Amino acid sequence: MSILADEVTVRKNSGADIGARRRLNYIEGANVTLTIADDPTDQEIDVTVASAVGASASRVFTYLVYESAGTYYAIATATGAVTSNASFSTLMNTLQGHIYLNEGTYSVDASVVLDVSYMILEGAGWRTLLSLANGVDSSVITVTAGNCSIRNLRIYGNNANNAGTSHGIYVYRSAGHRFENLKIYDCETDGIHLGEPGVWDNAKACLGGKITGCYIGDASSPNTGHGIYVDYHATDWEIINNVLASHTTASKSGIAIDGSNTLTSLNHMWGNYYNAMPAIGEHMNGWQSVGDKFMDNVRHGIYKATGHWWANSNITGGYFWRSGDSVANTYDAIKTVGDVRCVVVSGCSGRGENASGTHMSKYFWNADASVISSSVIGCILEGYHEAAPIAFAGAGCVDAHNILYDCS
Repeated sequence: MSILADEVTVRKNSGADIGARRRLNYIEGANVTLTIADDPTDQEIDVTVASAVGASASRVFTYLVYESAGTYYAIATATGAVTSNASFSTLMNTLQGHIYLNEGTYSVDASVVLDVSYMILEGAGWRTLLSLANGVDSSVITVTAGNCSIRNLRIYGNNANNAGTSHGIYVYRSAGHRFENLKIYDCETDGIHLGEPGVWDNAKACLGGKITGCYIGDASSPNTGHGIYVDYHATDWEIINNVLASHTTASKSGIAIDGSNTLTSLNHMWGNYYNAMPAIGEHMNGWQSVGDKFMDNVRHGIYKATGHWWANSNITGGYFWRSGDSVANTYDAIKTVGDVRCVVVSGCSGRGENASGTHMSKYFWNADASVISSSVIGCILEGYHEAAPIAFAGAGCVDAHNILYDCS
């Protein structure tokens, strides 16, 4: 190479010269910093290229996880160290902190356990899929430590090839979680199961958390159990702005609630066997439903069976549409059997007929004598099979200021 007097050579990492020009122009790319320094010892200019982590970076993760040719890799972002394993679950269960899963399908060969507080499991949206392998027979994700987050991914339960208790997410004796922008479907049991049954025990408490922006269920691959089950030891949960659909196995529902002080708000529940079930396995106290939609369920919209009491709850601003869509004049928007106390339904609207004018829903609220001190107030009810679609038999119940239209 012939070099003119006013030209400089360029090389990489002390390698061979690769060119000569009168001037060098170094350009910083996205998330890259350049450091340029004079090196008088070697009579050269040293240029150092580094990744920029700062205001220009969208997020900082503890680990970046990806799959390549059947092997799973985790890159520690602080050091660049790479760990790999042929088993996704084995690899995941060695990691802590904020774990980012790149786009792709990850075969879950044992439950992924979040057992350190403040862990975050995040995908690249619904193109990140956690798929339960055949014969695992356990939950896809199990959360046992507090204040964990799971977001932006899909969970596939592979129901046909798993048995037993196999939830999408199982939360066990921990608190303060947040689950958002998830799709959970085809699980052997529940999409999300919070807590456990039995006599109250502080050691079993599953306190406080939020589920928001999730799609739980699938018309072609529904969960066999409930969409979300708030079990007895799960209290103070917020379930907001979710879609819960196609849980059509007998006696299953979009949301089942035994836990106390649970808020559900603005959820869209449709096409479930029952859209909501309070007090199905344990006593339930303090359910606050605000603006939930209960639509196109196979049987009753809200169904409380006999066995445990449901108390001190409010169903406000809800929309009940076409309960018992499969059989005309048979099922109810709300059906309660057994001990119900101090439950108020107010400001709701209910439409019991389909597009052709057939009355699909029989009653708006059909209750036996065990329902006491409860009321339906200020609701607009249209197209129910019964002329008086609110049937209370118990003491101290009130039906007032409701508007009835085309009920017969």
